[in-house]
Amino acid sequence: MPRPRHDQPHPVDTHVGETIRRRRKFLGYSQACLGRKLGLTFQQVQRYERGLNCVSASRLHDLAQALDVPVGYFFDGLPGTRERTSGESERHREAGQLVDAYQAIRDPLIRKAVFHVVLGIMNRR
Repeated sequence: MPRPRHDQPHPVDTHVGETIRRRRKFLGYSQACLGRKLGLTFQQVQRYERGLNCVSASRLHDLAQALDVPVGYFFDGLPGTRERTSGESERHREAGQLVDAYQAIRDPLIRKAVFHVVLGIMNRR
């Protein structure tokens, strides 16, 4: 992957930041909440999510623990990384779309109903 201009974030940092943001929102955490879990300000979390600051290996480990994912989660779907099976790729894409759709529901009662439907489906397994 070629290096970007010096005034632009590296594509890997942007990808990792977007992944952090998506997972944080999925868990319902604000930037301030995640920052408190990590001993950071919400501004620092914001800079990580935008890819403006690189995430160190130790911080990535802390983020993985705070967001309850393996470290490799942040690199899933990144061009040039080990490819997933087609089923894994499809599930990853669908999960991202599902999170985006859920977050777009403005009515809190409908959002809560959708949440309970999904939990009900999970409990039927």
